[in-house]
Amino acid sequence: KQCDAFTQLPVRKVDILWVVDSSGSMAPKQARLASNFQGFINQLVTANPPIDFHIAVTSTDSDDANARGKLRPWTLGTTSENYISCTPMMGGGVTCNTGPNLTTAVQAFGQMSAVGINGSASERGLYAAYLALTEPTNITTPVFDRFIREDAALYVVIVSDEDDASCTPMTRQTTCTADPGCRCAPDNSLAGAGTWGSTAYFTRFLETYKGYGNSESVALAAIIATADDEQPVPSQFGDPTPHVGCCRALGAGACPDGGVNDGGFEISYSGSRYEKVASDTGGVAVSICQQDFSGALSSL
Repeated sequence: KQCDAFTQLPVRKVDILWVVDSSGSMAPKQARLASNFQGFINQLVTANPPIDFHIAVTSTDSDDANARGKLRPWTLGTTSENYISCTPMMGGGVTCNTGPNLTTAVQAFGQMSAVGINGSASERGLYAAYLALTEPTNITTPVFDRFIREDAALYVVIVSDEDDASCTPMTRQTTCTADPGCRCAPDNSLAGAGTWGSTAYFTRFLETYKGYGNSESVALAAIIATADDEQPVPSQFGDPTPHVGCCRALGAGACPDGGVNDGGFEISYSGSRYEKVASDTGGVAVSICQQDFSGALSSL
């Protein structure tokens, strides 16, 4: 008699969608995101049990028909794709569709996450995630392997320096959390079953994305100005209405409390709608004004 023993590598699968703000104030934040990515991918590669992961990027610009629901591509040599795919190996490490080592995956993410700063000034990040997650060409079928897999957990990461504008009606509040002006009414003004644009709508969409009873397989994280960051900050457009968020001085000086931005500061406005969906789906929110974004993957 002969007994054959097989060892199967226990693997978790997760698809990670990054939704990156492409508005005019995002250049330094996008650069910081790219410089932090090595730390993100190191967490995935060293996880125990190992993680089979896909990574894709879309922008917050839902006004542009060429960007709406689309995943950002990468090209390395003669190879091009619109998502990164990395599979654990039995001896440790991963093999990726970007090339033979993690350096190529980092390079690919750098290309995908460079969404530019010419996108819409109405950053509809929650709606952009919805569009990307419902776009048929992003979803794996029996014939095509694509970004979203039926048997993988889903993690959405929003990166934005303004609050979500995926809502109606558009109002102006005493203290603005989005600039220019407050574009979103509080959720209690959007009450009603199935109301499009309320944070509850997007929470329900995410929690039922993998089917009823599988809400633990989906979470949203946000790299934004958080509730802990709510200090008075300048308006980027000379708007005298009080604003709250966080601020980084570009030089050696300190950020002013309120007033008008003189161009020497990196301003981020409170992302309370993103933070609400992150909390309701079991994700996390970390400050976009800090240097290290690694906490955004802590709940994977």
